[in-house]
This record gives sequence, C-alpha cells and structure tokens, in this order.
Amino acid sequence: MEKVNNNNNNNNNNKMMRRPRRSRCFIVIALILILHTLLWTVYSSSYSSAEFSNSLDSIDFKKARTFLSNLVGKNTGFDYKLLKKLSKIDLHQAKYWKFNTKPVSTELEYDITQFFNQSNNKLNYDPRFTYSLYFNYIREQFLLKNPYNLEKEDKKIYVPFSWADWVDLSKLNQYIELPEDEKPLCDVVYGTPKNSKNNNKNNKKTTSGKINNKNKNKKISKRSSKQKSGANIRPKIENENNEEEEVVNNSSPPSTSISNEESQNLITNEWLKYCIPNAKLDPIFFKENNLKDSSSLPGFNVVDQGPKSNLDKKALESRSHLLTHFRIPNSIVFLAEDGGIYEVYPNERKRLKDSDLLEKYMTNKGYNLEKDKIIKLDPLKEYNYLKTTIPSQKQNYTFDSLLESSDELQFPLSQDLFEYDYESIIANYEARLKKGEKFSSNEQNHYNSLVHSASRSAQSLPKFFSEVKLINGVSTKESGSHYDWRFFNGFITESKINEHDDVLEKHRIHLHKLLRTWLQFTYQTGIITWIAHGSLLSWYWDGISFPWDADIDVQMPIMELDRFSLKYNNSLIVENVNEGFAKYFVDCGGFITHRVKGNGKNNIDARFIDADSGLYIDITGLSLTNTAVSTRYRPLLDTQNIKQPISKREAKALSGGSASAAKSKAMARDQRRLKENIQLQAYNCRNNHFYLHSELSPLRISMIEGSKTFIPNNFKNILKAEYTKGLSTTTFNKHIYLPQLRLWLPFEKFYEILKNPNEKSKSNRATITKVLRIIRSIKEEDILKLLEDEDILKEFYLTHDITELHQIEMEYLLEGKQLRNTKGETYNTFKNYALDNYETMPPMRKDIFMYLQEVLHGPQIPAPDQKTPEIDSEISEN
Repeated sequence: MEKVNNNNNNNNNNKMMRRPRRSRCFIVIALILILHTLLWTVYSSSYSSAEFSNSLDSIDFKKARTFLSNLVGKNTGFDYKLLKKLSKIDLHQAKYWKFNTKPVSTELEYDITQFFNQSNNKLNYDPRFTYSLYFNYIREQFLLKNPYNLEKEDKKIYVPFSWADWVDLSKLNQYIELPEDEKPLCDVVYGTPKNSKNNNKNNKKTTSGKINNKNKNKKISKRSSKQKSGANIRPKIENENNEEEEVVNNSSPPSTSISNEESQNLITNEWLKYCIPNAKLDPIFFKENNLKDSSSLPGFNVVDQGPKSNLDKKALESRSHLLTHFRIPNSIVFLAEDGGIYEVYPNERKRLKDSDLLEKYMTNKGYNLEKDKIIKLDPLKEYNYLKTTIPSQKQNYTFDSLLESSDELQFPLSQDLFEYDYESIIANYEARLKKGEKFSSNEQNHYNSLVHSASRSAQSLPKFFSEVKLINGVSTKESGSHYDWRFFNGFITESKINEHDDVLEKHRIHLHKLLRTWLQFTYQTGIITWIAHGSLLSWYWDGISFPWDADIDVQMPIMELDRFSLKYNNSLIVENVNEGFAKYFVDCGGFITHRVKGNGKNNIDARFIDADSGLYIDITGLSLTNTAVSTRYRPLLDTQNIKQPISKREAKALSGGSASAAKSKAMARDQRRLKENIQLQAYNCRNNHFYLHSELSPLRISMIEGSKTFIPNNFKNILKAEYTKGLSTTTFNKHIYLPQLRLWLPFEKFYEILKNPNEKSKSNRATITKVLRIIRSIKEEDILKLLEDEDILKEFYLTHDITELHQIEMEYLLEGKQLRNTKGETYNTFKNYALDNYETMPPMRKDIFMYLQEVLHGPQIPAPDQKTPEIDSEISEN
C-alpha cells in the first residue's frame, strides 16, 4: 500500500512522529514498562488496598524516576513530549487500569459449602475454579498413565465435561431456582405459537416465563397431570450428520375455539422441533446427562435453534442448548507457552459438582474434607505444577525449524496440497476395515463424515453453520450473522455493565484473543494457514485488525483442511493460561468433499468459535476444481494445450472431485475449465475466490496483533484484485488512517479534539473533506492534543510497538528500504531481522474474564506514595 503523503513542509515532522523513540527514549520506556509490570504483578484479584500498599514498599520507584529526571529540561522536542504522555500511564495505574494487559493475581478463595450442598443447583462460573481442578486432575492422571505425554490411543487421559463449567450459563439461574411446578415452559424462549393464543381466561397457568422476583410463589407454568404423562420423547441431541437445518415456523392459523388442554398440547407440539419442556424428557436423557431429576434444569431444554427472536431470548436459547444438548468436545487442547500442548479427552457429560475432582484437589492440597470450608485455588500455580512434571506434547517438526532452514524464512506450498482425492482416502479407510483394523475415535468420525458428504449431491446440501437469527430492528451496531448461535450471549457492544465498562474495548478483546489464539494454536501444532480477505488487508495497513472488524478470515490448502478436520474437529482449544482464560470450539463442516459453490449455502468450510461470545474465524479451503477461473487470469492461458485429452487425475477433480460428473452433459465444459485451472495452477474456495499457486507460495512469515502469522507471497496482487482501492484509500467506515500514530481513528475524534466540538457537517462528504483537510495540515501539537483522548492514547500505548515493527517490514517489502529494529540497528537479510524481532509479543488486550472482574469490583490501586515532585510536575504539563 502506498502510505499517505503529507505536504513537503511536514515531511520532517512526520518522520519524527513515525519514529518517536531514539535510543535514549527506548531505555526510558523500558524502565517505565518494568515499573508498570512490577506494579501490576503485585496487584491482587481481591483488590485489597491494604495488600497493595504493603506490596508497594518493596518497589524502588526512586530509581526509575531519577532516570526520568535526567531528561527534564534537556529535551523539549516532540519525542520527549510523547514520552511524557506515555509516562503518565505507568505513573497513574488507578486511572489507566484499562491500559494494563499483564495478568493480575489469579488466586481464588472459594467457599465449598455451597458446592457440596446438593440442593443448590445454581450455575456458578469461574474459570479459575475450573482450570485449577482440571490441571490438578490431569497432572495426576498423566503421572499414572502417560508420564511422557505420548500421542497414543491407549494412553489418552479422560475427563468429565459439562459446558456449565466452561461457559457462563448463569442467565438460567433465575429459572433453575424456581420450584419445579413454577418453572417456565419453552415459550419463555420462543413465545406462544399462534395456534394457542386463545387460552381460557380463567386459567391460572401462565407460559409467559416472566418472573416476579418479589413474589416467587407466583406460578409461572404449572403443568396439568395430562401434560406430565405425555408421550415419552427422547430429545434430539445432534442429528447423525451434525447438520443444522434451517428451521421454519409452520404454525397453524389461530383457532376460534380451543380448550386449555388442547392449547397446552399445541404449544408443546409446536416447540418440540427445537425445545423440550422438563415433563417431556425421557429417562435416557437423564442418564446421558448424569442427572437424577430435573431440579437443575430451567424448565425449557433447547435442542436446536428456533425462529427469529430478540437478543435476550436468543441468549437464553444458547445457554439452554449448551447446558444439556450441545455435544461435548472430542478433546480439550491446552496450549503451552513452550510451543507444545496438553490434550485430554472428555468421555462423559458431567458437571464438576457431580464429579470427584474437587475432593481430589482438596486431598492433594492437604485440606480436611470435613472441617475446611474455605480453600484457595490458583490455576497458574496448578499449570506450573503440571508443566514442571509432565512435558508438553510437541510436533516432530516445527515451523520455526523449517523456516530457519530457508534463506528468507519462507514456507513453500506443494501443489499436491491443493488436489483433493477424497475417494482414495475413503478407499484407504475401507481397506483397513477389511483387515480388521480398529479406528481411533477421530478416524472413525472422519471416515463417517467423508462417506456421508460423498453421498450427497451439491445442490441438496443444507446449510451447515447457523448464525443467530434475530428479528428485524434489533440493533444497528452489530449483526447476528457474526455470531454462532450456540455460543451467543448477547451483542458485546450492547452489554454495558456500568460506567466503568467499555463495550468497544470488550469487542476488541474478544477479537484480539480469537485471532491470537488461532495463530498460536496452528503454529504450535503445525497446521498450515494464512490470513485472508479483510484480515489480510488490515495487516497490510498497520499490522493490527481494523477497529470496525466483526470477524476474521483465514485460508488453508484443502489437504491441510482435511488433516485439520481429522485431528481437531470438535475440539476445545484453551489459550495459554499465562495469558488468560479464553477457549475456542473447532467446528468443521460436514461436506468437505464438495469443492464447488453448489447451492451457495456452504461457502465456509470450518469455524474457530469463541466459546464466551460466539464470535468466530471463518476458515476456507482452497482446491483445484472445475470452476470457471477468474477473468483476471485468462490472459495467462495457453489455449493450445487446453484441447488435449483429459487424464485420470483431471477426471477425479471434475465437479469438486466427483468422477461421476465426467459422464454428465457438461463434461466438455468441465473438462476445459479444469484443464485451464491445472495449467494456471489456480485454486479456489467454495465462494469462487481464485489464487495462483505463485501468488500463495512460498508463504512469508510476518506478525499481526503481536503474533506470528503466514501471509501469501504476492499479497499485494491478491489485495488489489479483491479491494480495488483498499491499498490507497485512507477513509473507510467513518474512520480515517493517521500515519503518524499508525492508527485508524473515527472521524468524530478529529472534530471533538482538534476543532470546535459544536461544529456539525451537513453531509458525510463534507465531513470527509474537512477531516482530510485536518490530516493534511496536522502538526505536532495536534497529535499531542489527539492523545488527550483516553481511547486514542490507550490504542497508541497498546499498539505502537507492533505497528512500528510492521512499518519497518512494509518499507522493506514495498520500497526495498534497509531493515532495522526499533533501536536503529540494521540488518543485511530479512531472515536475521525476523529471527531477532519476530517473537510472539505479550497480548495487546486484557483477558476478558479479568477485565469483567475489574469492571465489577474495581481496581483498588492507591497512587504511589513515593514521589519525585519535579518529575510529577513536569509530566503533568502535558
């Protein structure tokens, strides 16, 4: 991308602004960050002011402040002014608590009396509790069964699992705590069907689901004895093909006369497509969920997504589905900071409350099960016990070792990775079956999925992934299409808790951790993938995501997608606990053998889903197909060779791999298209985005949001083809790019901070013109004034290291400039530069759970009592 060029008389200023740190400034900032780290390391999750004050006594503020005082009065330029802006953050921790991304204390004091109280069915979620018990348990199991953490079927570690222990389902507590005969039916989620609205006015039963907290004796949905003895219906936990068909509400016209009993039956029958009331659950359901009765259920049990509804009902629908009907993961993958993993395997749906994991923890820690009521847990300590006892599981090869063998740190992609001969894969499975071989659980699921997919026609495929289906007019800020319905807990931007909560920051946290964990997971497990579409474009500009991003896009070769599906489909990926408590569900589509667009319902091959919010990464596979190649590549064709007879290899690739398609009427057309794609080495996804092999390979190593990532070889051509003006336009979605800060900023920030805040534009075009005029004439003092805005200051503080590193890289890639690090040291080769500078950085954002704890309980951090007046006064000037 060509960077924004300001007027010549501002060039020198811009250079200073792009590179605000000289060697002296680097040393100062390093000391400040060390001080910053020490402060927050001692910061307890209990937010005790007394404890924090005691910890302050051991910190030497004087040393850092004395070093700062050496610069007072000696540097009045922009560099020093900017330094003082950043210094404020580290010296005023209480005010700038949102800027801190270091993990605070993860210790938890827990009252076990409610845990062992069998009458208490509330769903209480705290990842510190869950992780502590799991780490303690799996460490014990690894020691007994697999002390070297070998990847063998007979050495798997099995654990109980319930989504209630991994995701916040507390929205259901208001219903679970009700007496059984007062619990609501399914209409609390789906409303009353049209055919049952004419209820008996004298009927005292209600299916409204509304709870009067002042009078919990008020009955909500008392069932008749006729209803309680209804048909024995086993709930549909998941259909055999993992399909999520679109649900249509086929309610009948309203009846003019209907009895109460008939009304209740009609309501129940209408709901049974996607929800089952407690009274309709059969004994098999209770056995599968390890439940004795329905006392721990909310009254409504969602088996599938229902019709469109509002935000609150969709969140309830998701919570209920996770509680009882969404499948448990095939495996849980804990990421380790040393590049390895710990993988365990859930084998039963059971809550921690109903397991013996807490008893084992207390016994291992020396607690008295009869006498002790308060215990302490710390997941970080438990993880450290695990990693010092059991080695993490690592790949035989790593991307680091492969890249280091390349002169330019590049990773070549074999053309075979893009050719999908799934029929041979199925044949291999069946040959093994004939020999009597036993498949692993992953292999069995993979085989079943391939066979089922191959049996379906492209036009008959239902939509696999389901987003949140909302009624019109629910929100103008977000769309349900960016959330997976099963993990949806409401729009993040509409979830403000109190005046301390920043909903935009929460959204940034979720997306940052989503991309970061995906990149770490795939890099550590050797999965070949790269960022694509809008995510690649955002990387191009400043090495971080766009502030308006709502999702993330990545791609991989089809054979890598097949391997990824075999190994990790239906797994829960847990972020490195040193960085937080986020976890992500891997869901691979059930129709991987179909590589053409078909009916257009399945353009996405897989998703990496945030279990705490429902936000996701779209994963698409690229393959050789008979889809008509993009017109931009047609001039490259050698038409003489297209007329040659079709080969066996080419026949298998016709219509996405179906050899039977070669007998269709369109054989000649398909043959010609396929041969064109073979000649061009052109591959496409199911949404018909095409790429040449030379544009993709070799992959380059880079960084985005502080994590290592692969990017396509010719990223510039790819982006130019997809985004005509994407590499040059500096305004988009009411934002403008400010190169001096390397950030996209909202238009209104310029009017609120640089101009008259009461000034209003008559049109969007006028707004853009005025902001562009401001940018062209922006001065140092304007930049400093912009940084008075706390949100801009926070973004610059959190991103400036990452964006500067990216700027150096882009100047080398696009302009051939000398590579240097932020200290000004130069490099002769990109390999040496990257090996020195491309280490995964600390997270740019807080952990979402710890952020919410601080929003709710407050970071009670007193101001440091050791002060150097001359420094404080100097800093306060700006």
